[in-house]
Amino acid sequence: MHACSLLLPFSVSSIEYWFRCMDLDGDGVLSMYELEYFYEEQCQKLETMAIEPLPFEDCLCQMLDLVKPEVEGQTHFTFKHTL
Repeated sequence: MHACSLLLPFSVSSIEYWFRCMDLDGDGVLSMYELEYFYEEQCQKLETMAIEPLPFEDCLCQMLDLVKPEVEGQTHFTFKHTL
């Protein structure tokens, strides 16, 4: 694990490190498939604690509202969206 990703979690190098970890196919884009893969893993953890997670679609809408994609209807993220 990259030490900077733990010590400075909001630094550009840390964000880039975690982005690359989540970019499973290495194409420089976080697709809905990749986002849902990690989301489902977190849902399983929440369910073990008896916490009902938001549906993925609701969470995706919130993420898209935060990053404000350049193209309407865009449902993936590039590294520059995270900065």
